[in-house]
Amino acid sequence: MSETRPPAPGVRRHLSGAAILFVARIAAMAFGLLQAVLLASKFGTSASADAFFVAYAVCFLFVAPTEGGLMIAFVPAFVHTTEAEGEESAWRVAAGLCRIGLIGATSVALLLAVSSPWLAPLLAPGFDEATVTLVALFIRVLSPIVVLVFVAAFLATMDYVSGHYSLPALAMTAHAMAGPASLLLFADRFGIIALAWGLVAGALVRCVILGLGSPQSTRLLGPAVPLRHPALRQIGRTIAARVVTTWFIELNMTVDRMFASFLGPGYVSCLAYASRAVMAIVNAVVMPMGRALMPPLSRLAARRQHERLRSLLENGVIAVGFVVVPMVVFVASFRVEILTVLFRRGAFDAASVEATAYALLFYSLGIIPFLMTPALNGTFFALGESGVPLRIGMVCVLANVVLDAVLILGLGHGGIALATSLVGAIRASLLWIYLQRQVGALRSRPVVGSLLASAAAAAFALWTALLLVSLGGPEWSHPYRRLAACAVAGGTGYVLLQWVLNPQVVRLTSSILRRRERASGL
Repeated sequence: MSETRPPAPGVRRHLSGAAILFVARIAAMAFGLLQAVLLASKFGTSASADAFFVAYAVCFLFVAPTEGGLMIAFVPAFVHTTEAEGEESAWRVAAGLCRIGLIGATSVALLLAVSSPWLAPLLAPGFDEATVTLVALFIRVLSPIVVLVFVAAFLATMDYVSGHYSLPALAMTAHAMAGPASLLLFADRFGIIALAWGLVAGALVRCVILGLGSPQSTRLLGPAVPLRHPALRQIGRTIAARVVTTWFIELNMTVDRMFASFLGPGYVSCLAYASRAVMAIVNAVVMPMGRALMPPLSRLAARRQHERLRSLLENGVIAVGFVVVPMVVFVASFRVEILTVLFRRGAFDAASVEATAYALLFYSLGIIPFLMTPALNGTFFALGESGVPLRIGMVCVLANVVLDAVLILGLGHGGIALATSLVGAIRASLLWIYLQRQVGALRSRPVVGSLLASAAAAAFALWTALLLVSLGGPEWSHPYRRLAACAVAGGTGYVLLQWVLNPQVVRLTSSILRRRERASGL
């Protein structure tokens, strides 16, 4: 009888560190949702909220790719240099990259601040003069976040490399708390500008915690490799490709806000609140699924084991569909109730709920392709074919402009949301098609069949749950009770249906979520 070996000390440390980071990420998401709720209750779908969302989006265009790019490009290079040339050489590479990145981030922040009076009218051509002035003010206030987030992301990455997780988790949580705190304490007195200053303060607090708490952060001030060092050039190319790929996705959202600015006050905010509700689902699923799939995908790509890679990717999409499809059905069916529970208070009235729910209906259609995109992009990067996602991203930006211009005419801001979902489907389809040229034919029919089966099971389970709730009497018509009852009954029915009719998909999804490796050698 064989005994199960306990994890090695290093493995236990990394597992506990992953658990700490997971809890911190969940806490950060919760504070982010609280920030959205407070923002909606105090400012609703007003012109000032529109201005904030436009300004935040342009700064986020430079903030979003930083941490992911460092993890994908820098960590492997640092580990390789440590093993090949020693730890001192690896820290010299880190110091060089830190200084180059700091110069770049500072340049971007200064450019945003200085050009804000000219940039604001381009970002929101449909706003009136007062709102455009407010956009420029928000950009100037938020621009330091570009530098602060880079510094914090770099320090956190160095802690991850060193096997330290508690400090980055604490810093992440403190950063996420700043936005809601600023709204609670200062928004009534100073207006929405309090949130902008609060976000900058939160980023600064995160930097201070990481800088003072990490004993090795001073090593980044030591000797650095020259700019032309091969490791720096390789890292730079990978980060640049990753950043530009992410930019295309964020640029589509910027284009959406430009078109929405012509519809009048409040519509930019409606799109922002609806997309936040969708992104909460995306982040909740992409985080565990992505972290579980990317290491084995990268190993198989490096070994050129394309048959196994195809199988893992197909199974990964099926597993994502199993989790996400019922969420899509639930969000589309209960969009009004969800937004009522989350946001309807204070300045966010019934009209705001209806307008945001209209956008959420169309956004929900794009959840599945949006969830597939990170895994497909990551597979191209693992194969060393970063140019394909870049080219597809350019095509999608152009498609988004055309679809926005066409669909807004008949559907208003709902057309903008529908354009986003259609572009997501186009991106995922093109990535899927072009990936087959690299690894061979992917089995599309079983994947599509599984997604359709999940949709049918989710629809039947939700219909049954609605029928049961309606039999409970008028007291179950309250949004809170209705949502809770349908979520529990519908979710339970969905899992039971899938377990009876498609048990292998249930086992597959459970295996991926638990991060188990296959006996086939992954």
